[in-house]
Amino acid sequence: MRLFLALHVACLAHSVSSQQIPLNEHSSSHSESTGHDSNDVPIADAAFERYIRDKMARWHAPGLAIAILDGNKTWTRGFGYAALGHEPVTPSTLFYCGSMTKSFTAAALSLLVDQSQDYADIQWSTPISSLLREDFVLSDDWATSHITVADVLCHRTGYPRHDYAGPFLNSSVNMVRSFRHLPMAGEPRAKWRYSNLMYGTMGYLIETLTGTSLADFFRDRLWLPMGMRNTYLHPDDALASESTLAVPYYWNNDTETYGEIPWRDEQNIAGAGMAISSILDWSRYLRHMIDETGPISKAGHHILKLPHMVVEEHERLFTGPVYYGFGWFGSIFQDEPVWWHSGLVNSMMSIMLMIPSKRFGFVIMLNSENAPALDSIIAKTLYDFFDVEEGKRQNLEAK
Repeated sequence: MRLFLALHVACLAHSVSSQQIPLNEHSSSHSESTGHDSNDVPIADAAFERYIRDKMARWHAPGLAIAILDGNKTWTRGFGYAALGHEPVTPSTLFYCGSMTKSFTAAALSLLVDQSQDYADIQWSTPISSLLREDFVLSDDWATSHITVADVLCHRTGYPRHDYAGPFLNSSVNMVRSFRHLPMAGEPRAKWRYSNLMYGTMGYLIETLTGTSLADFFRDRLWLPMGMRNTYLHPDDALASESTLAVPYYWNNDTETYGEIPWRDEQNIAGAGMAISSILDWSRYLRHMIDETGPISKAGHHILKLPHMVVEEHERLFTGPVYYGFGWFGSIFQDEPVWWHSGLVNSMMSIMLMIPSKRFGFVIMLNSENAPALDSIIAKTLYDFFDVEEGKRQNLEAK
């Protein structure tokens, strides 16, 4: 199993347009890179850049952006095209970030839990039905009464993905109310089962409790305090900014052409995976997560990263089990705790990863669904940082 797929990425359904772009008109092997350095990052040398370009060319990845944090240093680069043939990727290019959004939803709820003077009704152990009485009705009476905020945030509700139900419901409240008609796959708290719809429900809960839109709450309480001034929850807002929103592409092996995919706005499940951002902004977020600084409290940082639910007993890149916190996966790499989350929506892939004990992290964003290229770059970045011998490195491109 490839690493990216093993990380249980949130894959929302996407539609494909008929427009196709021949390879001989616009090559993905754009050789230039754009970026800036606050200081030199040792692993980010010319050979590292060549490796990225080689993997992009091999797997037909049209555009990619990467930021690496090493101590107080940050290195950023853009490779290839945000729009084939005429718009290069830069560190400011905007990408859909998919399920990396879940970490914001969990962090937002930590702010409400901390702010008990204003939101006394919500704690991690609060049953959701006590907060959304008419809306949060599940297909099992016990589950309706007992499923808590914590249960949803670590994916132990007993519900399977049901991804194809969400995008076709025309509002957040209708999405939440759909659970009474959807079957559960098992008992609550017995097994880890990923649910985008449940995280979408948490976005609706935040809006209900605060009386503001999820986009405004994220912006005012999380993004702006962390210096993220170019992050959005709606494509219209991203398109109205001064930055370029990357075009999503797919590669057709039969015709050797790229096809464009239209931008989407699935606001009923925004809390699960609709953030739009750049590696520049996301590197600022990672810096706050690595250093455990505000606006998230120390208690919030602690509980977000706790191992609340085991995902699987072993994943080949890591040592020991993979677990899920609140909006973050966790495991061990080279004897150090590591946390990450991946994203896939609208044919754009992404991953953020951090090793706070080393003050190290990175974020990668692509405008194509390209697991082999992403997996290989993830592994290369980790192996190079820890100076792992070539003979001990796994080939994550192999199935």
